[in-house]
Amino acid sequence: MRVLAAGGDPPPERALAEAARALRAEGVPAARFYAGRPVYATPAVLARRTASGKGGPWHCREHPTAVAYRMGMCPRTEDLAARNVTVACAPGWGPAECDVVAEAVAKVAAALVP
Repeated sequence: MRVLAAGGDPPPERALAEAARALRAEGVPAARFYAGRPVYATPAVLARRTASGKGGPWHCREHPTAVAYRMGMCPRTEDLAARNVTVACAPGWGPAECDVVAEAVAKVAAALVP
């Protein structure tokens, strides 16, 4: 789908949301992966908050590290994440299920791409 292609400006958020909605309407599980941001851009990671009381991986005696995450550290990843729609798949899917997904992607692309 052109709206999902790399290069140039990211497609508008509404175009990506519409693509995901249209795929779901076709029975294909689709969504924006991490809201269009890399996983390290989640507020908990950027603020170094974890569910563990040990503070790992940032303040953990067992696994000391000086790693720090920030926006801009992986610009290509950030660019690609901004233009994604993820289609979920299951390990039990066979050729028939994959064909349904491929047909739905083609149908949505034809409808959304001028």
